[in-house]
This record gives sequence, structure tokens and C-alpha cells, in this order.
Amino acid sequence: PVFRLFWRNAAMPMHTFADKFQDPLLRTAFRNIFFQDPEGFPVLPYLFNMASAYHGNAGFPQGGSLGLAR
Repeated sequence: PVFRLFWRNAAMPMHTFADKFQDPLLRTAFRNIFFQDPEGFPVLPYLFNMASAYHGNAGFPQGGSLGLAR
């Protein structure tokens, strides 16, 4: 069932996905979630990030970016 979600939305541009929201704040937030209002940016990378976070496979380095740089 989840594969259908990915298949249906993989090539959808983020601005098309964002336009489905009625709330103007959510519409703007989803348009700018990765870049500043990209025209052709697909939804798929966002879905992969959300899936990784849900399964506990995403995060940030201990100590933040400074800890990673050291």
C-alpha cells in the first residue's frame, strides 16, 4: 500500500503537492522545505526523508555539525 503512495507522488513537483493544502502557511512551508521555492523539485526526496525519520534511520550527528567537523 505504501508503494502506491511513492509511485503516485514520485514525479509530482513540490509546488503541486504544496498547492493541495488549504492553509497558506503549510503551502509556503512545503514549497520552501528544501530550497527557496523550487519550480521543478519532486516530492520524492521529502518522502524518503520522512520515511527515514519515521523508522529511526535519520538524525543528526552528536554534538551537531561542529562535532562532525572536529
